[in-house]
Amino acid sequence: MHSEKLQDQQMCVSQVKQMNADCQELEGADQVKNYPQQSLSYAQAQLKVIQDWGRFPHRNQILGRSHTPQKNKAGGQMGPFLN
Repeated sequence: MHSEKLQDQQMCVSQVKQMNADCQELEGADQVKNYPQQSLSYAQAQLKVIQDWGRFPHRNQILGRSHTPQKNKAGGQMGPFLN
């Protein structure tokens, strides 16, 4: 989930979808069933960031990267994984 490579993010979403499907087949254990669903939402959100930006903009400062013009224009109104 932490990689900035598109293929890694796509693989993560695919694997979390499979984990979610596998957990739904379990009897009982609602907490176990809910975790993969929450993880899938998180993985899909991170995939979208990488698809849109090619990286996680919130890492720019710590990695010494400059912001893209889109990031500068959007400022702090970008949502999770972006600010």
